[in-house]
Amino acid sequence: MNIKATVLTIILTAAAYISSSAAADTLVAGSNEPKSGKLLRFLSEKVSVSGYAQAGYQYDTYDMAHEGAFNKFNLTRAMIIADIEPIRHIDLYFMADLVKFRLHELYVRYCPAEAFYIRIGQYKTPFTIESNMSPSVLEIINGAQAVQYLAGIDGSDICFGGGAGRDLGLEIGGAFFKIGQDRRNLFEYRIGVFSGEPYNTAETNNRKDVVASLALRPASILKLHGSAYIGEGTAKTDNPYGAFMAGDTYRRNRWSAGLEIKTGPVYLRSEYMEGTDASVKSRGAYATLTGSPAKFLDIIASVDYLDRNIASTTGSATTSTAYNGTFTANAGSRRSTSTSSAPGAAKVSTAASPPRICSSPSFRSASETHGLARIRDTFRSATDSWKFPANWFTFPADK
Repeated sequence: MNIKATVLTIILTAAAYISSSAAADTLVAGSNEPKSGKLLRFLSEKVSVSGYAQAGYQYDTYDMAHEGAFNKFNLTRAMIIADIEPIRHIDLYFMADLVKFRLHELYVRYCPAEAFYIRIGQYKTPFTIESNMSPSVLEIINGAQAVQYLAGIDGSDICFGGGAGRDLGLEIGGAFFKIGQDRRNLFEYRIGVFSGEPYNTAETNNRKDVVASLALRPASILKLHGSAYIGEGTAKTDNPYGAFMAGDTYRRNRWSAGLEIKTGPVYLRSEYMEGTDASVKSRGAYATLTGSPAKFLDIIASVDYLDRNIASTTGSATTSTAYNGTFTANAGSRRSTSTSSAPGAAKVSTAASPPRICSSPSFRSASETHGLARIRDTFRSATDSWKFPANWFTFPADK
């Protein structure tokens, strides 16, 4: 762990030095320009700051902890994101949750072309479609329980822990082979080597996990997606099915297959996935259908299923249907809350990196978000009157 930490520290320090050098070069250039103008120009051209928060009100007809009905307000997440591009093809990315005071992502990426990038640091592993979607565009705030469990997001996999779908590692990826009148990329790929631990966690074994994904877009309305996770984990606690004990190193493999369809106001996303933890096999699936009869309203139906032990006679299924609208024109689009039939079941999903030229967004993250666009334009109009570089601030929808 010390060697890895040292190498990563050196890389991030070098990247920070490059960033500061680029900033100095930018400020020095154009000596006739006031110093404050040079600084604002650098911030406007090289620095992007964004963020969002998700809050809500929850009422449970039965809460196990309180042994009865219970209601509460909650602030699920408040994300702050900084993206710096000091020189061409290199960007530094930072994401943190202000609610939990926890680092989510920190990486350096080199992207010389759309078909290839390489990055090192902490970020989302390329397993499943939904795990890599930002909650700012995810229809159900808590996400599908199968993804939460098999991608190691919310801690429902007690042997692995809550990793938010993120890990420390090295990854390459890209998109290539443009086809069709819309010049879409037929192939999108990602493959990386990771520690195999939850985020912000020191490695506990001397093995690395390999995670890869491949997406195909044979038609403008269709995307096919597959991913695989091959690795080993160190159990944080005893396996509930007796397959291994706390501290044991066990095989931890997963695979998924899914699709996205978007045509007009209708969007469908569905995935099937399986996992192997030593001798315990699990599987799950979900399907989410969204219709947008108006710009300010999404009608969402979602169903998901999870069986944590196929050999067992008991499984776990949850069906949730969500309807969401808003009195603020357009701002409610692409947002929803969910209800669960399992009392007291809590699932937490986390934000994914806003897609850039070197990452492959889902149809959902690439879809129009009229509310955010309107808020952004209003904000930029106001900041223009303050003589401030408004494009320093961006929203996840911009990405």
